[in-house]
Formats: sequence, C-alpha cells, structure tokens
Amino acid sequence: MKYQCDPFYNRAAWRRLRQEVLREQHYECQYCKARGYYVKATHVHHEYHRDKYPQYELTKYVVQRDGTVKRNLTACCRDCHETVGHPDRMGRAEHKPPLTEEKW
Repeated sequence: MKYQCDPFYNRAAWRRLRQEVLREQHYECQYCKARGYYVKATHVHHEYHRDKYPQYELTKYVVQRDGTVKRNLTACCRDCHETVGHPDRMGRAEHKPPLTEEKW
C-alpha cells in the first residue's frame, strides 16, 4: 500500500509555520541536541499529535490547565521523528556523531 501524504502538510499555513519553527530552533534536532549530538533538523514534530489535538495543529506552544507552557512543535531529524513520533515505522535511531564546539 502506498503512503498518501495528509493534505494538511501541503497547506501554505503549515509550510510557513514549519519553516519558522526550523529557523527559530536553528535547524537543529532538539532530541539529538538534548543527548549531546548535533544533527540537522529536517522535520517538525507535533508533541500534541494532530489526530488527538487538531486544535493545536498550527500552534507552537500550548498553555496547559495549570498555566505551564509546553512546546508543541519541535524541530527534529528524520530518525528522531520516526522514533519519537512514529515508533511503529522505525527502530532505534542510528548512532550520531558527538557534539563538539566546532560543530555547534
């Protein structure tokens, strides 16, 4: 079965917001960065998944009931996007080169 892309991801509003998020997060995978690695971000992950929270699909941050603010859109590499967001599609991410000052 061939995978069909959700029309949402072709909308101009999403494409603009996606570029904004990548630029703000310096095109760095935030999950790899948290583990001490530098990997270029090519995807933007919805922390509040669109299927469960469609009201947040174009929202960068979500204010929770207790007043705390949580990031909804996270720049990430393909491996982390599949591992974090869609673990059923892919196994563990492959080893990344360690983060060094000159690469940062």
